[in-house]
Amino acid sequence: MTSFVVPILIVKALFFAIKTGDIKRAHFAHKSLANCDYAEFDRSDSEEIKKARLAIYNTLLKKGFDVILEHKIPYSRRYAHLLVKNKEGDVVVQISTEATSANYISNFNADCENAGYCVQWLLLGDTTSVNVSIHNHFAIRYQYNESKYKDLFVIDKDSDMVSLTRADKNDYSYKGRTMYRHSSMFHYVKEMENVTFVNGNIRIEGFEEAYQDWLNKNNAEFENFKKSIDAEEEERERKLKETMERLKNQQNVKLTKPEKPKPPKKTYRDHLFSTGEFTMKSGFNSPEYFHYTVLKKNTDCEYAHFRNYEEMAEKFENVLDGRKTDMILFLSRLNIATPEEANWFAELYNNYTSDSNMPPMVTDILNYIIEETGIADKIE
Repeated sequence: MTSFVVPILIVKALFFAIKTGDIKRAHFAHKSLANCDYAEFDRSDSEEIKKARLAIYNTLLKKGFDVILEHKIPYSRRYAHLLVKNKEGDVVVQISTEATSANYISNFNADCENAGYCVQWLLLGDTTSVNVSIHNHFAIRYQYNESKYKDLFVIDKDSDMVSLTRADKNDYSYKGRTMYRHSSMFHYVKEMENVTFVNGNIRIEGFEEAYQDWLNKNNAEFENFKKSIDAEEEERERKLKETMERLKNQQNVKLTKPEKPKPPKKTYRDHLFSTGEFTMKSGFNSPEYFHYTVLKKNTDCEYAHFRNYEEMAEKFENVLDGRKTDMILFLSRLNIATPEEANWFAELYNNYTSDSNMPPMVTDILNYIIEETGIADKIE
């Protein structure tokens, strides 16, 4: 065995001292830990982090990966928990906790980039639940949003289990409706022995296959969801055709101008104009009753008719908002509608019923208006 003799003055000048004892053999050590990068690194990590990085190191080493434990990052005073040698570029694997700050992660990434290393962050936490909410601490949000695959790798505090969580970013909306799913996140939990290194990232064996199976299941459910919506639409169209046919046959509702125009009926509006009385009805029971306000001696009654198609469409939108008063007023106006207003209503009817995305309720309301007012008889 070769012996080396180093003068004590030189050792002291380099901030080192020789330490001896009854248990440990003689060795060089820093006189002050303030000058020891490793001491700062070792002191800042908890026992749980030390246990976790050692567990991953042993697992990867057994599987033949070239991995280094506690690697000093060049051109800095920092140490990496693990460094995995990779032909496409060495990868630093660093373990964070809920106490890891955004400033620390940013500075650490900068030092690794300066040394030519890629970085993958893992999280020490709970592997039993999906936990990627924006309200969580920075380490969770950073790893989920900035990772290569937009996923979250978690090691439990006993270093026995690991989990990998990834979202399904597909859009499951069809014709204005969204398919219900129990969860948009795929959560995969396995024992530590299933950890591996694939495509420059720490992964769990079998995860990609299981994730793809889950996506395929979601896509199959979505296809069934779309078919059910199409079937519902077909059924609504069939019922609408039956209703229109029934109205034509039973109530003689015509969407064309009748051959012989019917003589105008005496309306409640005529009664108001002739008497000059102020009347307010509280409800609508049949086409013979109308609801609007008439100022005394105001024979023009600007509220009795629609000025143009745009005003009719605007008032109908109010009806669709569920306002009972607007519905009564709309029915009242159409009961005394002019042929021009009837044509406007026909245009309104066609515009709404031709829209495939329109809810069935809209068509039901239009048909109710036709049935109550007899507006179809006035269409030219």
